[in-house]
Amino acid sequence: MRFHTFTTQKPYFYPIFQQLKLPDSLKTCYFNLAGSIYCKSGPPSFISLSTLLQGPIPHGHLLQIHARVFRLHAHQDNLIATRLIGHYPSHLALRVFDQLQGPNLFPFNAIIRVFAYEAVYAKCFKDLASARLLFDEMPDKGVVCCWTSLIAGFAQSGQSEEVLRLFCVMMVREKLRPENDTMVSVLSACSNLEIFQIEKWVTALSEFTNGIESKTSSCDSLNNVLVYLYGKWGKIEKSRERFDDISCNGKRSVLPWNSMINAYVQNGFPLEALSLFRLMAENPTCRPNHVTMVSVLSACAQIGDLELGKWVHDYLKSKGSKGVLEFNTFLSTSLIDMYSKCGSLDKAKEVFNQMVSKDVVSFNTMIMGLAINGEGMEAVKLFSTMQEFGLHPNAGTFLGLLWACSHSGLSDEGRKIFRDMSSSFVILPKLEHYACYIDLLARNGHLEEAIKVATSMPFKPNNFVWGALLGGCLLHSKPDMAKLVYKRFLEVDPANSAGYVMLANVFAVDHRWSDVSALRWFMKEKGVKKQPGCSWISINGVVHEFLVGSPLHPQIESIHHMLHGLVKDMKIASPPEMPKLEL
Repeated sequence: MRFHTFTTQKPYFYPIFQQLKLPDSLKTCYFNLAGSIYCKSGPPSFISLSTLLQGPIPHGHLLQIHARVFRLHAHQDNLIATRLIGHYPSHLALRVFDQLQGPNLFPFNAIIRVFAYEAVYAKCFKDLASARLLFDEMPDKGVVCCWTSLIAGFAQSGQSEEVLRLFCVMMVREKLRPENDTMVSVLSACSNLEIFQIEKWVTALSEFTNGIESKTSSCDSLNNVLVYLYGKWGKIEKSRERFDDISCNGKRSVLPWNSMINAYVQNGFPLEALSLFRLMAENPTCRPNHVTMVSVLSACAQIGDLELGKWVHDYLKSKGSKGVLEFNTFLSTSLIDMYSKCGSLDKAKEVFNQMVSKDVVSFNTMIMGLAINGEGMEAVKLFSTMQEFGLHPNAGTFLGLLWACSHSGLSDEGRKIFRDMSSSFVILPKLEHYACYIDLLARNGHLEEAIKVATSMPFKPNNFVWGALLGGCLLHSKPDMAKLVYKRFLEVDPANSAGYVMLANVFAVDHRWSDVSALRWFMKEKGVKKQPGCSWISINGVVHEFLVGSPLHPQIESIHHMLHGLVKDMKIASPPEMPKLEL
């Protein structure tokens, strides 16, 4: 009789059984099993049920457990309902949630998370709207995890401004302290903002900080976001000001350090990034993570600090999680880039070969690493290997290949790659691809062909295009052609000293000294200044920066004294020149 009641009333989980993609015979089996369980007597064991619902569960086993949940009248238990919700798709999870007479925040958070997850991966923004409606119905919003679930959904769906609106409400009205996971989603959303949006939100968030007591957790969270936004905006001094305003307790988290180090790296301040990293390493309360190391490796690549790059590699091998280098493509790719740019190509290959999962980005980085180290033919071979892996090349792949061919004198291979890019792989060349292809032709003496490509391409030639042509004229001693190209260069970038310098070098090779003098006078009249050369050297873990003509290095006097001594010793050691005999 009880079983009859069970089957005719069709309890709330009956549609769940019906909608799962199972054979009819299996559905009947599970439903009959539910009925037989229902007929048994015994004390309810909610703890054992909640334990059974932990972790991934096969569909069949899940239905068995769900039948037992109903038989024991455990479907009103918030913990059990929370775990059941997490195992079902949104439309079925909602049925479980709707049966709860007094849901607390845990099932609310679970159903919001399910809807937010499906909104991201099924590209269904209706689910995200449903998640927001459920969130608004919550009687108690005083727990951070519910905000985190919703913010993560909006962040991963690309709705960055909605993320920041929720973040501000959470911080100001609810006076909640965000978790690290919350902040990761907020900062991720900030990465997608346009400049005009950044300016608007910097103003809004700065006003919020004025109304909050400084050095508090709320103020620290707002400043962390401002550090990131100012860095993305290019206002590095403001970014550092906000970082310095974060309390010592706030700096126990790795996030503000990562935001500031990344801001330095992205704005071309690698020395400052590494200096801050060393300060972070001295902080016993904060340990760098893989995001920190990606930024540090990028800074090492910018200045060629192989010593520190190797230290990071060793640190990851000894203190990183097991398999982090083999499975974390971001870290491995950063290591490949660093080793390649520091001239340690063998180490770059070693890291690449040890990667368990290689994607297009890792192949592109290795191809570019081979390119900048003059291994053009090997880069072309790696491109073939990439296709054997079943990976489809992208625009970055072809940029690396053209660069490789350009710097290894592979004219024929470069022409074929440029043609195949659009004809075989349906990737339209961008301006940077044309610039690289023109550089390839100009370097290898095909200047007329290069000019023809430059004047017929579907883009207006920029300074890189004309600069590549000027470089070809210099390399192949074509002063008359260089003069014509130089005029076009000035039209697009009159303040750039590179065009003047290259033309002066062309004239110098041709011994046209009067033209060199005239060009230098013209630069002076126009106020064009040559960008000073810059170099770095690492000694005992300290990176020293040198600018041409700059006396700012603290040891400049002793360096000059040493150089003068070396020059004197070389003059003494070199044999005197033999006088020329005239017959």
